[in-house]
Amino acid sequence: MHLLDILQSTDSKGTMVSIMGKRTTSVTVKMSEQDFELMNKAAETIWPGAPMTKSSIILGLARMGAEAVLKGAKRK
Repeated sequence: MHLLDILQSTDSKGTMVSIMGKRTTSVTVKMSEQDFELMNKAAETIWPGAPMTKSSIILGLARMGAEAVLKGAKRK
């Protein structure tokens, strides 16, 4: 089963809450409109219909990517 299938099979609100956790560090990000549109489309695919802010989209996708990279590094 692929990551996308797993994420789509769970409750979208519960998934976002478990990914987000408590925020204690502030980060400012500048990106192009095209980059944000790409991330927004990805988030809508993973969490269809979930209420999302710009920061939750970026943080959720970044965290998923970081965890996937680290999980892959552990296998080597």
